Amino acid sequence: IASSLWSLLTVISALLTSRILIQFIGQIFALHYLRRHRLDIVRPFRMWLYPVPSVAALAGWAYIFVTSGWTYVGFGLLTLMAGVAAYAISARHFRAD
Repeated sequence: IASSLWSLLTVISALLTSRILIQFIGQIFALHYLRRHRLDIVRPFRMWLYPVPSVAALAGWAYIFVTSGWTYVGFGLLTLMAGVAAYAISARHFRAD
């Protein structure tokens, strides 16, 4: 309902920037985290020329994110902060049980 207040282009741009920040850039950081800190898990895959492809992907996604406009960048950051806050509240609730 709230998305009907803006044009379709605005809604798509806002959703794309939040998806870039949360999913695509988040996956790149998660890959590096798992590779460095979780040596105990089995990895049935290998990245050729590690870390060059992920650094190139990060540069590309960051460029698309930053050039999408400050309004959409702000929306992406706001969405990320809301998700982190929701996770913190949920983790605290389930840890207390």
